[in-house]
Amino acid sequence: MTGERYYYHADHQGSITHLTNEDGNIVETFTYDHAYGTILEHNKEEETYNPYCYTAREYDSHDLYYYRARYYDPTIGRFISNDPIEFLAGDFNFYRYVGNDPVNFVDPSGLAAAAAPIAEGILAWIATDTAVPDPSDAAWPKWVAYAVVGGLAAWSISSDEADTTGDGGLIVAGSSTTTGAPMPPPEDPDDEDLPPAKKKANSSKPGEKVRTPDTAKEGDFTKIRGGNYKNNKTGEIWSKSHTQHSGGSEWKVGLGKGKVPTSTKKITVVAGRGKDAGKIIKVDK
Repeated sequence: MTGERYYYHADHQGSITHLTNEDGNIVETFTYDHAYGTILEHNKEEETYNPYCYTAREYDSHDLYYYRARYYDPTIGRFISNDPIEFLAGDFNFYRYVGNDPVNFVDPSGLAAAAAPIAEGILAWIATDTAVPDPSDAAWPKWVAYAVVGGLAAWSISSDEADTTGDGGLIVAGSSTTTGAPMPPPEDPDDEDLPPAKKKANSSKPGEKVRTPDTAKEGDFTKIRGGNYKNNKTGEIWSKSHTQHSGGSEWKVGLGKGKVPTSTKKITVVAGRGKDAGKIIKVDK
């Protein structure tokens, strides 16, 4: 599908709900919990290599969203690190996401909550407030906060525009959509009952275990376009799955060497680092 063009469709939060192709056909859909960004359902008819989901932030292989200044975990509804600007964000809780009001607010920079439409709304609000200042305002904290948040909001707009390859949120399949966001460092996996990465998922049966990107050793996997991973030993392509057949997070593997998994043709594998990590759940051919 190299060269195919897709268009984003978003809700009031800026969350991507649909992607359509040039013919207007829906090729990918996302359903969220309408609160904190947990993906309830993800369907894909074509490989779009789209990383953008809740509030148009990148969803990575660790089930986290990349909000520029820090990462956000939708399963607990909070950031996993404290706010770099601390009290200047206007919240005494440095980990809380948008004051626990994700229906009405967003935080594109990971620094401070703002009403939609995301970064543009931040700049408009600052411009209005600074044009008619209140004499009772505490001077320096407010202006420092505005300078920091306003500058990062403007940067967020420009960086997001740079992520696209055309107008109106246009994305071109086959081109890289990797943003270069730093990945949280993986923990050392427990090798006790895991085979080497050269064992193919395509040659294994349900119940058997294989190495996953979560439990890989250095050099076993390489992150490629679209947020996918390639097993350097077998050539198999791995993607994060939004199914939960095992009751937790899962991976999906393409059927055959170099094949990208789809919603109908895939091998489903338990993700994470628990006792069942790497166990093959099912094969859909």
